[in-house]
Order: sequence, then C-alpha cells, then structure tokens
Amino acid sequence: MKLRLIAALAGMAAIALTCAACVQQQGTLGGEDTPPPSPPEQSDELPQEHVHEPVFVEGIEPDCTAPGILAHWECGCGKYFADETCQTPLGEDELILSPDGHEYEPVTTEPTCTEQGYTKYVCSACGDSYIDGSSYTPPAEHDLFVEQVITESDCTHGGERKLACRNCEYVEIEPLPATGHYYKETVVPPKCDADGYTLHICERCGDEYKDNFTQKLPHSYEPTVVPSTCTERGYTKYTCTACGHNYIDEQSYTPENGHSYKVAEEVLPDCEHAGHRKFVCGACGDGYTVTLPETGHMWQVAEEGYTQEGAPYTVYVCSACGADRREEGDPPSATEGLIFAAAGDHCAVVGILSNDKAIELVIPSVHDGLPVTEIAESAFEDNLQIISASLPHGLQKIGRRAFAGCANLAEVNIPDTTTAISGSAFRDCRSLISVYYDAKSADDCQSLDIFRNAGRDSGGLTLYVGKGVERIPALLFSASGADTAPNLTDIVFEEGCALREIGEAAFTGCAYLKEIAMPASLEIIGAEAFLDCSELEYVSCPEGVQIGAAAFGNAADDFVLEYYAA
Repeated sequence: MKLRLIAALAGMAAIALTCAACVQQQGTLGGEDTPPPSPPEQSDELPQEHVHEPVFVEGIEPDCTAPGILAHWECGCGKYFADETCQTPLGEDELILSPDGHEYEPVTTEPTCTEQGYTKYVCSACGDSYIDGSSYTPPAEHDLFVEQVITESDCTHGGERKLACRNCEYVEIEPLPATGHYYKETVVPPKCDADGYTLHICERCGDEYKDNFTQKLPHSYEPTVVPSTCTERGYTKYTCTACGHNYIDEQSYTPENGHSYKVAEEVLPDCEHAGHRKFVCGACGDGYTVTLPETGHMWQVAEEGYTQEGAPYTVYVCSACGADRREEGDPPSATEGLIFAAAGDHCAVVGILSNDKAIELVIPSVHDGLPVTEIAESAFEDNLQIISASLPHGLQKIGRRAFAGCANLAEVNIPDTTTAISGSAFRDCRSLISVYYDAKSADDCQSLDIFRNAGRDSGGLTLYVGKGVERIPALLFSASGADTAPNLTDIVFEEGCALREIGEAAFTGCAYLKEIAMPASLEIIGAEAFLDCSELEYVSCPEGVQIGAAAFGNAADDFVLEYYAA
C-alpha cells in the first residue's frame, strides 16, 4: 500500500491522505478535518492483529516558495514512520518541510556610452531577480581615439580628423586648426656680385621672404700666371678671392712652346717583323710612333751541292737572323744516245751514239737505278759535236782521254765528288773557254798533259774554283812547254772559297796568266806551282802562307808578290 501525497504549493493548503489498503480517506494534512468514513459493517468474526507493511516514499526538497515532504515509510493502515521497522511513528505535521525563502545577491551593471548602470538582485537558488529602482546611474562618456587623419593641417590651412569610440560605434569629425608658419632666420652676407640680406624660411612649408638688405662688396682680384704649354698659350688670370669671378688680361698672352720630342722606346725591326720607334714629349707627355719596316732576310749562300738524282741545290742562311732556306733545281735531262756499262753497284758512261748535231752533253747522276761514278777511257774522244759537258754530282773518276780531241767543247765542269782525273782527259779541247772546278780534294794527277793545248783556239780559258774546293791537285794544268800549254788566262776563286792548298806544279808552264788574287783561306802553295808562268806579273797572298821552292820561278821580270792580312 502506498500513501499518495499531493501538495498544493502557493495556493493549496491541504494534503489529502488516503490509505492504499482500504482506499479510505483518512483526512487532510494541513487542512480541515474530513468527516470519518462510515464504520465497517459489524461481523461476528473477531478482529485480527494488524501487521504493518511499510512502503518507502522519497522526499521532496522545499524551494524558495514551495514546501517539501520528508522522506518516510508509510503503511497501508494510514500511519507514517521514520524507519522501515515502523518503530518511530511520525505525525502529519512532521512530514511537511517549510519553504526555504529567496537568497538574493546583488549584481552591479556598470553604465556604458549608451546604457544606464544599475544594481540587480538575483536569487542564488532559483534565479528570481529584481532591479533596485534607486540604483540607476547615468550613461558614461564616450572613450574617443583618433581613427583617421582625414586632412593634415599645414601652415595656412586647417585639417580634419575622425574620432571613434573604443566601446561603441559612435564617430565624429573634428576640425584641426592651421599650424602657422615656423620661420628660421639665415643671415646672408653681401658678396662682390650680390647684396646681403636676412632670409626667413618656414621649416614646415618652405615659404620664404627676405629683409634687412645690405649693399654688395667690391671685387678683390689676385693674379695667377698660367705658363705656356706645348700646344696652348700662356696668360695671366685675375680671380676675385671673395666670389670667384675671373678674367684674363688679353695683353698677357705668351706663345705656345711647341713639343720637345725624344725617343722613349725603340724596337728594332728584324727580317720578318716590323719595329717601331716611339717619341714622347718631355714636357706634356704627348707622343707618336713611327713604324720601322722589316729589313728582309740577308741571304748568303751557305751550301751548294747536288742531290742523289743530280739536281743542284743551294742552301741560303740569313746573316741577320740565322734563318735558312733551300732552293733545289731540277735534275738535268740526260742527253739521248748515251751508252752505259754496269760495274757492280755502279755504272760508267762509255760513249754516245753518233750524231751530226751540236750536243750539249748532260750526263745523269743515276742510270737504271745505278749511280754513275765514272766516265770511261776515250768515252767521247774526238767527238766534234759536243759543245758543252755537264758532269753529274756523284762522278768520281774521269778516265784517260775521256774528252781528248773534243775540239768544239767550250765549257765543262768538274763536280765536287771527283777524286781522279786521268791523263790527257781534256787534251786538245782547243775551243775550251770555261772550266768550273768543284772537286773538293781530288788526288794528284799523274801526267802533264791533262789540259794540253786546251783553249788554244779561244780567246782565253778561265778556271773557276768553287767555294767548296780545299785542294787543287798537283799537275792539274801543268804543261811541258809553252807550245803545248793550255791557254789559261784567268783563275777566279769564288767568294768564301775554302782553298787551303795548291799542289806542286799544278800550273807549271801556264805562260798566259798575268794576275792572281789568292783567297784568304790559302795556307800552302806547293813547289813549282807556277813555275815558268813567264807573263805572271802580280800575285796577292794572305800573310803567313807557306810557299814551296820555285813556286813562282821564271815569272815576269816585274813580278810582284804582295801579302795582305787575312
């Protein structure tokens, strides 16, 4: 059984109590008594002892305005207990808890720019509140700050700025006054070309004005002499020490000095490169350069010879720079009809096919791959068609009577490689004019008639001695008597000739020689070298030369031997 309690709060003053077991109204709690119910019908049965059956009822806490109910146990019999064993009964008045009442606390709201301030009282338990009408305070002033300068003020014009409240949206435009000028004074003293005055300048806007004027000063000139230079005239210049104004005295001009050039640098030209000479003026430094053209090579013959193919070559060396160059000619074209005979690893010319035309004889240095080293005995004897003979480099031996009786032979050369010239090799070559002798060091000849009667029908025979010749062999042009002597009229030594020795009796009996200029290289003149040269009048020799016995025996009566310093 459960007791149901319904409490009317604020307007309700009674709580009805009903027994859950018998469903009989027991009365009211806190109100007027309700008439008791009619008693139960009488029964003949005896009443039984009542046993409580308690039911727990949760309490209801009171609030600020409504009462509460105490937690308790109630039995269906309509009684209330504080414990479950129903030992501590409670009266109806003990179940009702009185309202707590409000507990108000003040909350102060500060005034703002747009609202009043006040004090509000709020119940801490239920939140009920009210405002004390006497606590109102007026709104606060705006907390303004400069949000924007709209227009800056200057010296003569005002500006504007925008003010805004920090706490609300209030804004206002505030005018700003003009700042006014702030002048700074500067005293400008008088000069030669301007008055003095006081200058007032506004430091803010630059506005200015002048006052307190004073008269300008006279010039104070000092002279400066500007000397003449190489290209400019000199003069006297007058300059005011106060203002810098200047002028030139037209009567003070002096003429320019002109340049004084001297050689400051010189690079001499060489054979292939131009040089220059630089001139600089010692006064002003002005200069100019003169180009010196290259000199070109000064070629001198350093070597002459023949290739293995018989081609002549010449090596030139520049005496200035030492550069060299070589010029090589074509090997001579061999004369057709020559007859050769092989002899092991070399060959010899043994003759030529008959021909009724004049022959400029050219003997090659190589035939069929073999070097030509010899002209055989009587190879060209009595050949009247040969008018000149070119003997090859590499030739070693000229055989006996090789050209004997070649009455029309006018020119022949003895190559540098020749080592042996046999007897009567050029006998009776009566038209011979020129013999080009280049044999470096041939063996002494073994007979007197190698050039017997040579040149007798010509205007005279000239012997040209090459620069590479070191020795003229004995008996080369020797004759047994004036009636068979060669018509040798001149001996010419090539410039730079290296001749050291003239062999014994080399020119004995050459009765047509008149003058000889010996080369500076000569060291020995063999005995009887010029014996019986009856028309020989003058010979010049280097100092220190050794002269053999009778070297110039039977020369001309007025013969002169002169020595010169080598």
